[in-house]
Amino acid sequence: MNTQKKSLIIKLIIKILILCLLLSMSTLLINLSLNTKSTLIYNAKGNIDYKVYLKENNFYKDKYLGEGMTYVTSLVDYIDIDFNYNFDVSEKSDIDYEYKIFAKLVITPEDNSKVLFDEKYILDTDKVTNNSYDSNKYNLSQSIKLDYNYYNDLANTFKSTYGVNCNSKLYVGLEVNTNGKDANYQTDFNNSNNIEIAFSLTKKQVDINTDSASLDINENLNMGSEELIKNKGSLALGLILIVVAVIMVISIIRTVLNLRSQKDGYTRYIDKILYEW
Repeated sequence: MNTQKKSLIIKLIIKILILCLLLSMSTLLINLSLNTKSTLIYNAKGNIDYKVYLKENNFYKDKYLGEGMTYVTSLVDYIDIDFNYNFDVSEKSDIDYEYKIFAKLVITPEDNSKVLFDEKYILDTDKVTNNSYDSNKYNLSQSIKLDYNYYNDLANTFKSTYGVNCNSKLYVGLEVNTNGKDANYQTDFNNSNNIEIAFSLTKKQVDINTDSASLDINENLNMGSEELIKNKGSLALGLILIVVAVIMVISIIRTVLNLRSQKDGYTRYIDKILYEW
């Protein structure tokens, strides 16, 4: 086979090689993709509202007093407390949640150095199971009628029985535990949040602390990554084309080396003839 024919063969092999590479790369890109699971964003919002209902008296015309006031203990009948909590995520998910409304009585020395008494009472609780991926949020709205005088009497009884100088507070709040699995990545996530208000006890006036009565949280959950193969048959074809391309590269290298060797022999022969002539 002369040099010109070999050159044509090399050009043909190079074209086939380029075609194989293009086909194999496109096949791999279509059927093998690294699916990086981006962060799952969730938002939790909650707040507590309350109204202090009064016993019959000669001073207040309204049946209840709103928020942000100091209340005369002897006039308090009961307290209506409304809990609102909203949770949503950026992807549709199977979301289950459990909530507890609690009252926590805490009695401490006047310097608040230690805890003398700590008892938690569950006022309401429920667990909601979804078992589907049709939503990415839920809304929780619950109300209770708090018997403030019951807990105030407990604290007064403790104080008088043991003759201690102490501070007493009643914390009333909402605990929410959320568990879910997102529809796209099938990754589990969980979240726990708490909102509460604090009532002073054993005093002539009731002070209500609302510093922890609301929340607004935005957080990102890292969902990781995984490799997905869409079509195993097409992926195998792409790998075969790569092997064929490698074989062609080796063939081209060998042919080029062979041509160079023949050309060098021919050149030496011509140089010898010219020299002897």
